[in-house]
Amino acid sequence: MLWTTNKASVEFGVDRQTLARRLHEMGLEVPVGKAARKAWLTTRQCTEAVFGSLDKEKTRLASANAEAREMENRIARGELVTVESMREYIRDHYGPLRERLLAAPVQLAQRCNPADPPHAHAVIVEWVDDILRLGRGDKLISAVVKPKPGAK
Repeated sequence: MLWTTNKASVEFGVDRQTLARRLHEMGLEVPVGKAARKAWLTTRQCTEAVFGSLDKEKTRLASANAEAREMENRIARGELVTVESMREYIRDHYGPLRERLLAAPVQLAQRCNPADPPHAHAVIVEWVDDILRLGRGDKLISAVVKPKPGAK
């Protein structure tokens, strides 16, 4: 049986433009206007546009299942890690380092420069911030410590 887009849209209860768009997505060019009256579609083309292709869905599902199994195998072989296990690793290994770096300015300022602890604190904070930016992949703001104005 052959169909025009108008007759198929009525029969299958789908808007004509929606049917035409789905046919276009399938790779079929559907003429518009008077030329559309002479463009015949098969029942198979119409049902695939309206309901989808069972074969394509089976193929897509099989491909998705194979990909999921492959990822599971790669995780089991240690070639991949889950996002959650990576978060846990980063939290456990880099969290204490970050805490220590953030505490450094207060703990080291007096020891580094007893004559001017606020200046030492500011310099250490800048260095710690730069280190943390490097850890995030950001660019450094200062590559060298800038001397305090008037200091020798």
